[in-house]
Amino acid sequence: MQSFGWYEGPLTLTIAMEYFVLGDLGRQIHGGVALSEQDAQDITTQILEGIRVMHQNRISHRDLKPGVRPLF
Repeated sequence: MQSFGWYEGPLTLTIAMEYFVLGDLGRQIHGGVALSEQDAQDITTQILEGIRVMHQNRISHRDLKPGVRPLF
């Protein structure tokens, strides 16, 4: 995934990222189609690598989750 830059507002910082055609990770997980073990490993590796790079640059992500699906 590619970052195209960021925009700073008085109270916010917005990061412009590459568009993911299949939707977000939560939609992918809850969409009813199982991921292969290799796809799950690749996604996990990419997430952890992204967090590592952010932490090296003193950036924290305070809302990292694939999404919550209602139980009913």
